[in-house]
Amino acid sequence: MHMIAMLKWGDPHPSSTWMNEGLAALADDNCNGFTDEQVYRFLQEKDMLIAIDSLAADFYRQPEMSAYHQSGFIVQHLIRVYGIEKLRQVWVRGFAAFEEVYGLPFQQVQASFDARAHSDFPRVPAIDWEKFKEGCN
Repeated sequence: MHMIAMLKWGDPHPSSTWMNEGLAALADDNCNGFTDEQVYRFLQEKDMLIAIDSLAADFYRQPEMSAYHQSGFIVQHLIRVYGIEKLRQVWVRGFAAFEEVYGLPFQQVQASFDARAHSDFPRVPAIDWEKFKEGCN
């Protein structure tokens, strides 16, 4: 997925690395039997979500399993609701362009995907986090 996206769009802006990794996570959308959205819902409930500023500033310094699956679900939502072209624009221009491209601040968009994850999974997925964070099988 990295190769396809980068051949089509070029290397992501440094603050869009989370989108690059989110696309890759979304391409599989399965880790230990859980989708990115289910993992996101678990992280949401456990207050383990990573602030978008941290994902955009230094993706690779964040907790790996949280960062990849959180980014996967965010990318999925952005594509599903707003289309791939807006994602491409932020990929190229960087996260600072998010509000200009999407017409909304990220926090408002986040409220919509937070609500979606809660609605889709009112019961929090039963993830054994200690085992889960060892990696995907």
